[in-house]
Amino acid sequence: MGGTLTSLKKTLLQKRMADEKYEFPRTLEEFGYAFNEEGELRDVKTGNRFEFKVEADNHRYNQARYNALGDIITRYIYKIMESEYGLRRVYLPEDAAEDEPKTLIFLSDDALTNPDKLLLLVHGSGAVRAGQWARSIIINDDLHKGSQLPYIKWALDEGYGLIVFNTNINSVDRNGEEVKIRGHSSPEEHFKTVWEDFVGRAKAKNIGIVAHSYGGAAVLENVRLHTEQFLDRVFALAMTDSVHALLYRNEEQEMEAVFPKDNPRITDERVLDFYIKRAMNWASAFDPLDTPLKTSMDKCPTVSAGTDKHEYTSDSCKASVFKWLTEALEKRLGLRSEPTASNGVKSEESVQSQSEGKTEAMDSKASPVVTDGSVVPTHGDKQGAEEVLTSKTDADSTGGLMESGKTDNSEAEDKKNIKNIDSSQTDSTDKKEEL
Repeated sequence: MGGTLTSLKKTLLQKRMADEKYEFPRTLEEFGYAFNEEGELRDVKTGNRFEFKVEADNHRYNQARYNALGDIITRYIYKIMESEYGLRRVYLPEDAAEDEPKTLIFLSDDALTNPDKLLLLVHGSGAVRAGQWARSIIINDDLHKGSQLPYIKWALDEGYGLIVFNTNINSVDRNGEEVKIRGHSSPEEHFKTVWEDFVGRAKAKNIGIVAHSYGGAAVLENVRLHTEQFLDRVFALAMTDSVHALLYRNEEQEMEAVFPKDNPRITDERVLDFYIKRAMNWASAFDPLDTPLKTSMDKCPTVSAGTDKHEYTSDSCKASVFKWLTEALEKRLGLRSEPTASNGVKSEESVQSQSEGKTEAMDSKASPVVTDGSVVPTHGDKQGAEEVLTSKTDADSTGGLMESGKTDNSEAEDKKNIKNIDSSQTDSTDKKEEL
C-alpha cells in the first residue's frame, strides 16, 4: 500500500509540475541583463554573467527561465538584423491563410534584385534561430561569437544580397497538438522551399552559401535535388563543422559491401565533383586553423576550424571563410586561378592532402555511420507573427546544460545525435521552440 501511495504522489507531483506556469520578463531590461560593448551579456547591477541556477533545487524553473531568456535573445537579434543591418522579415508560406502556422526568414533589400552575388546563411539544428550559430555562446560568452552578425556585416559590406534561413521553425503548438508548417516541416524542406521560392527568382548570377553543422546536411539534400542549378549558380559552399555525409565508391569498389550499388544515398558524380571543387568544410579539431584534415568517406576538402569546440567553429574560422569566399568568387570571374585557405591550401590540394593523411579530424562523431543500409551522420499578420515567436523546440527545453560556461544541449545536437539525412526524415529537434 505504501508503494502505491508513493507512486500516486509521484504521479500527482509530476502532473502539478507539468501544469505549473512560470511568468518571466519579456525584455532584457526587465530581466536585468544587457550586452556590454564587448558583446558580453552581463547583470546590470552586479556586472556578473548569466547564472543558470537561481533556485538550487528547482531545475525545471531554472530551465524554463533559461528558455525564456533564449526567446528574448532571439527577438533581440531579429531586431538588430532589422534596425542595424536593414534586413526585412518575410513570413512563410507567403500565401498562408490568416490562421495558418507560419515561419519567417530575413532578406536584404536587394536579395532578389542584386544581379551579381547573393549569400545564403544556414544555421544548424536545435534552439538556434535566424541570425544565430549557437545560442549558449551568445548567452554565456559573446554575442558576436555566437551570432551570424559578423557574417551579415561582411556580406553587406562586400555588396552581397543576403538571405538568412530559419530552418528550425517546422511546427507550432496548437492546444497541445503539433501542427506542421506547410513547406517547412523539416530543415531540408525549409531550404528547398526558400531555394525554389526566393533563390530561384533572385537575379544574382553568383551564389555563395555558409552552412553550420546540420545546415550542411540540409544543403546537401538540395544539391541532390537541384544539381544543375547549383552547378550553374553556386560558386562556393563554406561549411563549419558540417555533419553532411558524401558517400562514394573508390576505384577499388571497397565500399560496395557496405553500400549496395542500388543505395540511393550514394552521391551522384556531379554532386561529388561540386563538393570537391567548390566546397570547403572547417571542422572542429585541435589543429591550427586551416590545417588540412583527413576525413572518412567524404572527399569534400576539410580543414581545421582552429577550435575543438563544435559551437565555436563558425566564429573561429570566419576570417578564413571570408577570404576563401572572396577568392572563390574571383576565380569564377576569372580574376584568379584557385581559391585558397589561409594557409595557402587550394581546394583540390586539400583533397590530395586528405589522401596523404596529414591529420585526422578531431571529432569522430562527424563521420557517417551505416544503419540498415542507410547513411546517417552523427552528431505576415499579427497572429501569425506572434505564433511564430512562441513555437517551441523540445531539444532545448530539456537540455539542462545551461550554466555559465556550459553549452546548450540543443546546440551540440548535430554532433551527438545519429540523424538520417534523407529528406523524407524530420529532425526530432524541430518541434516546438521559440523562433
